Amino acid sequence: MNTQLPTQEEINNLQKASLVSNTERNTTKWLRVVDRFNKSCGITKSIESIDSINDLENYLCQFITWLKKEDGSNYKVESVHNCYSALNRYLKEHSVLQPIKIWDRYKFPHALRTLDGKMRILQDKGLGDPKKSDGLSAKEIKQILDHPYMDINSNESLTRRVFF
Repeated sequence: MNTQLPTQEEINNLQKASLVSNTERNTTKWLRVVDRFNKSCGITKSIESIDSINDLENYLCQFITWLKKEDGSNYKVESVHNCYSALNRYLKEHSVLQPIKIWDRYKFPHALRTLDGKMRILQDKGLGDPKKSDGLSAKEIKQILDHPYMDINSNESLTRRVFF
């Protein structure tokens, strides 16, 4: 059987089909914030053209530290994390440094510590996810374990107790 190799157009169509429009929009949104940072700080070199790991890490540290909304208020923790993820996606495909992964804690330890510090400070200011639940107190755990449904006298109850 003689099969024909797929054309570049067919390959491109499959690759385009894998793109998620919301992800693309999100990445574009954060790249506009990067442009705002560059303009406000007088930086002329684009993020994807930074050609050394050290320079890119320094740039990321400065950007994360600077990162605020246009009105000067802080972003929420999840937004800051989302921004860093968007930059990682963009740089993975467009950076002159290939392969690049800014989540690499060995190549970008300072950038990741800066990100972590920014997120902790924002969390302390109450800008974290308010939907997260608090852990159970010791009293609540004892109340659950003392419930007849969690009794230790039957196999089924023991199984429930083990997986609690």
